Amino acid sequence: MDPVSASAITAAVGAAASSAGTEAGRHAWESLVALCRRIGGGRSNNGDEIALPDDPDDEQQVRDLTARVIEESGRDETFAADLESWAGRHGFTLRAEQDTVHNTVSGEARISGNVIQGRDFSGPINLG
Repeated sequence: MDPVSASAITAAVGAAASSAGTEAGRHAWESLVALCRRIGGGRSNNGDEIALPDDPDDEQQVRDLTARVIEESGRDETFAADLESWAGRHGFTLRAEQDTVHNTVSGEARISGNVIQGRDFSGPINLG
């Protein structure tokens, strides 16, 4: 996952935690925790149950949950899509994509002009 998405996740989880005192915020927080219960089947690698945060006011619990969400969204496409849906339902903007761009010009390539490589271009590109 790209750093922008990780920061968006951090902001969304933090916003859900900080607004948990309201009805909408409580629902956002509880649905996020429920979504996270499926990470690893709720169990760690050694089989112990993974504790999920029960107090959105506990900053350490929120940080731990955020780190787990970022890690899992980078590893599991289905979780990333579910997280993106969760964010949309609760008014958070989140782009949880698992993709990479590999731009390569190599071997016997003959280029007589310019080469533009990248991802997510917007607008016209003018050369010369």
